[in-house]
Amino acid sequence: MGSVFIRAAAYLISGVFFGLALWLALWSYVPQSQINTPVLVVISGMTGGVAGAWLLKKASQGVILDDLIVSPSQTLASDLVCVIAAALSWFFILDGYSARYFGQISCGTDPLAADVIAFMILPAALVLALVVTQTGNQQIRIEKDGVRLRGASSSAFIPWGDIASFKTETQYVLVGRVGVLIPRHLRTNLVIVRRDGSVERIFDPGSGTARGSLVARLSKTMPEQLKESFSAVAMNWA
Repeated sequence: MGSVFIRAAAYLISGVFFGLALWLALWSYVPQSQINTPVLVVISGMTGGVAGAWLLKKASQGVILDDLIVSPSQTLASDLVCVIAAALSWFFILDGYSARYFGQISCGTDPLAADVIAFMILPAALVLALVVTQTGNQQIRIEKDGVRLRGASSSAFIPWGDIASFKTETQYVLVGRVGVLIPRHLRTNLVIVRRDGSVERIFDPGSGTARGSLVARLSKTMPEQLKESFSAVAMNWA
């Protein structure tokens, strides 16, 4: 769970500096504003970038294939979206509280809305960090006795003898196109089906090289009786 808290801290800390930079930049060009601090805008933005990058690097374990570490591209995209959301949230908080604490007229944020956003920003950051870490950072160990998976909040060991079959699972996300929501491919995961019917997922590492390396290591280590069924699935996945 440590990665979750580090990632949430990255969202909050980088978001507050980016939000402050946006707020300062906006008010620097308002005639009646007493703020004229372009240097602070640059310093705040740079601080947010450095702090966010350092914390996210610590939080990103990536996919571990024995000694190989691969960071999924989806994780970076998700982190950027969450940082932008945090920056906008902090902007509305600062703007809503500007008249109350800074003597500035608000750009339009209702103080009540700022209170709600301030109340929700911490739990929202934690939930988003948990989702991104759980789906984006997965440790995979391919051992002679089976496959070991470890995520942000769970871990599993699947002995080779407990594996019934393999399959792929394609996930989609809805995106807006000309006012219409259409499904867009997000990723394709490798699913391990146990003999009791339960499943374990190896999340798409985000690159063909990483998938190919994973397939090669699984094929090399798994028992002969699993290789035939795995080959057909692996050909479509890698």
